[in-house]
Amino acid sequence: MAAPEPKETSPLLPPLALPELNTSMPLTPDTPALKLRMVTAPLVVAVPSPLPMLTTPPVLIVLRPENTCTDPPTPLVPLPTDTRTRPPLPAVATPDPNLNEPLLPVKEVPELKKRAPLEPAAPPFVERIFTSPLVVAVPSPLTKLSSPPVCTVLRPAMTFTCPPAPLVPLPTKMAIEPPRPPVAAPVPTETRPLLPLLD
Repeated sequence: MAAPEPKETSPLLPPLALPELNTSMPLTPDTPALKLRMVTAPLVVAVPSPLPMLTTPPVLIVLRPENTCTDPPTPLVPLPTDTRTRPPLPAVATPDPNLNEPLLPVKEVPELKKRAPLEPAAPPFVERIFTSPLVVAVPSPLTKLSSPPVCTVLRPAMTFTCPPAPLVPLPTKMAIEPPRPPVAAPVPTETRPLLPLLD
């Protein structure tokens, strides 16, 4: 066990204001002072600590069961094979729809602009001439909506195909009822309702 730590405790202060300093000298003893100083330490009892012990929990040894793999039973009748039959495609491919827009003129029609000549310094001319820009009249083509040609193709007739007959006759169905218990059947009882009493 470790040695106790020394403790230092200050005295309790009075709850009131601090008193005035009062210095008093000790009285001179009648006999001379002691020459030896004795310091007594507290008694310490040496108690050894227990040794640390590490204990693992018990382990129960249980063998795992072996892995088993069981195949399903072989069917008595071979399973039919999957067959997929698609209807025949038409001999003519379906045409793609075409949308043709009308041709627009190469150039846009210019806007009409009027520009008056500047006033000359000399007297104005007798005749005034206005010249318009040359405009070429190009008619727009007529809008024409053409639907794509439709080719009439008959749908193939519906066919139903039954699965092939099994090579081995199928087993007959058997219904087996469980045995009845060895207890006798209960006796039926018939109870009539009570009639009301007549006065």
